[in-house]
Amino acid sequence: MNAAGLVIDSTVVMSWCFTTDLTDVAKDVLREVATRGAVTSPLWSYEVASSLTSACRKRRITTTQASTFMAKLEALPIEIERDKTGFDMTLAMALTHGLSAYDASYLMIARHRQLPLATFNWALAEAARSEGVEVMPSSLDFESPFA
Repeated sequence: MNAAGLVIDSTVVMSWCFTTDLTDVAKDVLREVATRGAVTSPLWSYEVASSLTSACRKRRITTTQASTFMAKLEALPIEIERDKTGFDMTLAMALTHGLSAYDASYLMIARHRQLPLATFNWALAEAARSEGVEVMPSSLDFESPFA
């Protein structure tokens, strides 16, 4: 039995940081994480830190706001998955679906743990569906903006 309720990537998490990006769907995912917990890639913390660094440099948020956001994230029941799949499987998943290795790591965890994947990354959502992984939010059922 999985203790976590879903797998999250940095796109969903960063939407919680900015009020302009905080949609009802993002709030639903946050409630799910707070209630049931989540699991994520070891790369996630670096991706979040990088996004916060960029937001501070662009003056979208202050360093105090970034630190406060990180403290709130650390209080959530988010488990960092140890890599159990190996680099070769992650590379194969990335190449098969045209994903970055970072994004492939989230998909590998969701598939391995048999958990839904919460992402706002369209390409990752499509790859997850093709691998039989449930995607949250289901509102990503739209056509690619690049099609």
